[in-house]
Amino acid sequence: MSSATFPVAIAFDGTSIWTANLGTNSVTRINPATGAFTIVPLPSGSSPGGVVSDGTNIWITNSNLASVYETAAVINAARRHRAIG
Repeated sequence: MSSATFPVAIAFDGTSIWTANLGTNSVTRINPATGAFTIVPLPSGSSPGGVVSDGTNIWITNSNLASVYETAAVINAARRHRAIG
């Protein structure tokens, strides 16, 4: 994984390790057994700052838009954007 991704947060969902990447507006799903990874892009203008798993979904904070993105741990794209406040 390139250092240009600038990971700022990390979470474990029971299967994969996830990082929130400020430098590329993305999250990365890493298989800890193999080291294989998938970069999941977030919508343009995102600024991921945190990532957490609830056991089913991955939640990524977006400080630019005061919102969170939700993605299922098994897919490769952010699927829902929710404003906060």
